[in-house]
This record gives sequence, structure tokens and C-alpha cells, in this order.
Amino acid sequence: MKTVFKYKLETTEHQILKIPRGGKILTVQIQQNDVVLWVLVDADKEYENRTFIIVGTGHPIYETDKELIYIGTYQLSDGEFTRHVFEKV
Repeated sequence: MKTVFKYKLETTEHQILKIPRGGKILTVQIQQNDVVLWVLVDADKEYENRTFIIVGTGHPIYETDKELIYIGTYQLSDGEFTRHVFEKV
């Protein structure tokens, strides 16, 4: 059965989330001061580890472009704190 799951992201450079296999990333946004990733999943599928990279504007990215899929950008503290979210494939 298809369902939208949400996952809170920490503002750290790398993190791994357990997501049902084949889950489609929908968006990343701020919800009540939390960074949240929404994913369309088939809740009956087995879970897999997926790696996400979060970087600030102007910060180096050590993975190659071929390894990363852009997910979205979020801002905290009235735009003073901007981060960009990628999935490592």
C-alpha cells in the first residue's frame, strides 16, 4: 500500500535513513522548526539504508556529481542558516 512517510533530518553532513525499498523522495521542508523529508513509499516493502548529504552554501562537497541527486534546500533562522540536501546513490 502506498503511503507518505516523513523523516526528521538532523543538520549533519551525512546521515542514513531506513526507508522502504523504492521509496520516492517528494520534498524537504521545515515543519515546526524541524527539517522534514517526505517520501512516497510502499509500506509493505523491506527497508533499505539510504544516505543523505546536507551541506551549507559555499561549503565543499566531496562526493562527485554522479553520486548525488539534489533533493531540495531549506532555511532556518529567518534565512540566516541555509542548507542543501542531496541523496548519495
